[in-house]
Amino acid sequence: MTSPKKPIIFFIRSAPYIRAYRSIILALLGKGFPVVGIFDPRELDQKGMAFLTDLQIKCPGFSYLKGFRRHGFWKMIILPLREVRNYRRFLVVETKSSFYENRCRRFLPRPIQFFIRTFPWANRFIRSAFLGWVLEVAEKLTLVDRAITLQIKNLEPCFALIAFRNQPSNSPDLDYLKSAKSLGIQTAIPTPSWDNLTSKGLIQIIPDRLFVWNEDHVAAAIEHHGIPLEKISIVGAYQFDEWFEKNLPTTSRDEFCKTVNLRPEDPIVLYMGSSATTNDGPRVIEDLWRALDLSNDRRLSKVQLLVRPYPMNTGVYEHCNLKGVSVVPKVEVDMNEDKEVNLLFDSIYHSIAVITVHTTGVIDALIKDKPGIVLLRKDFEVAQDAIHFKHLREHDAVLAAEGEKECADMISRILDGHDEKRESRHAFIQKYLRPHGTQVEVGEIVARRVVEMINHGV
Repeated sequence: MTSPKKPIIFFIRSAPYIRAYRSIILALLGKGFPVVGIFDPRELDQKGMAFLTDLQIKCPGFSYLKGFRRHGFWKMIILPLREVRNYRRFLVVETKSSFYENRCRRFLPRPIQFFIRTFPWANRFIRSAFLGWVLEVAEKLTLVDRAITLQIKNLEPCFALIAFRNQPSNSPDLDYLKSAKSLGIQTAIPTPSWDNLTSKGLIQIIPDRLFVWNEDHVAAAIEHHGIPLEKISIVGAYQFDEWFEKNLPTTSRDEFCKTVNLRPEDPIVLYMGSSATTNDGPRVIEDLWRALDLSNDRRLSKVQLLVRPYPMNTGVYEHCNLKGVSVVPKVEVDMNEDKEVNLLFDSIYHSIAVITVHTTGVIDALIKDKPGIVLLRKDFEVAQDAIHFKHLREHDAVLAAEGEKECADMISRILDGHDEKRESRHAFIQKYLRPHGTQVEVGEIVARRVVEMINHGV
């Protein structure tokens, strides 16, 4: 009789993020490993705990705990220094986005922000090799947090997965990585999103393995984080595993159109909104609606716009009341709920194309083989210049419209049956999202790699 396997711990900052990792967790459970999710105590509210309890019931072998945050003397020293190190990364790398550099600066302690604004040479000093060395040594000298280390030690795990963001640096993900390594436990970071390596915090402690989506991520991991090539594994985009499995809508077209208050007989174009940092909002919808209405192609006057706001940015469309335009959902939603995921899927399924300014959601549409249009505008130039977002155009996966009129012309061609990016869209999915094959679940690949590391070491 074989003895029970030791658990795998999985630090995830917030319960709403767990859906993205579900295929990994299920694959590990399927291989007989208990999985213990550990969550940032400040991010784990009653709603999150209810969701995790339900998941625990549905998935035998999964359990969860409230984690700890670093406290005590070292917290006052190392957390501000980690923020400086995060910001410094944007000053020293060549391929960077000023959009995310500016956002990272806002996480710095106020005295350091004042220092940067006041002294023209401040960024040169922060960028200097000397300060880089000081910050690196400070991290090495910083002791592990006792409470975090004791929690991990008591669980006796055989492996530690860390859903890494480190932005802001008071999130305990880096300290869970640090403590696990100090206990001799093998560690891995699964890259959680397409922009994580180029827009979020610096990986300031090197894990035993970094799981990335594709070759573009390999380059970013090396340049932005200094991860040695031999510690990087290309696995694909596990967060879309569920999406690849969904093929049929949950509602008929008539039922769906009744739900979103649109006409079933006329075409629908889905506009996917951006986060508050991009700040697109109703002005884009009004300009787009006007371009469709004034087009010489009279078919476009019947095209309906279904606006899907970014989940945490629904309020900006509160006063969007144009004929033939429907905003759904109108309030902030929890994308862990199946009904919200189904609504997103049905919105894509029943549309002829998807338009966006800057959002990850366009990838969901590409997977479901819908033409994607990126609406290029000067007022969003900085956001659209982000490294990860440029990958869409570099891989020729989407149409790029220079303004609303060209966007309307593209919709005309789609109505004519022209799908100009179909082949390159399929190539993008193969190369960028599922490099091991479009039929191979990425969560299973990650689980196999983890088991290999447990059985044979790195």
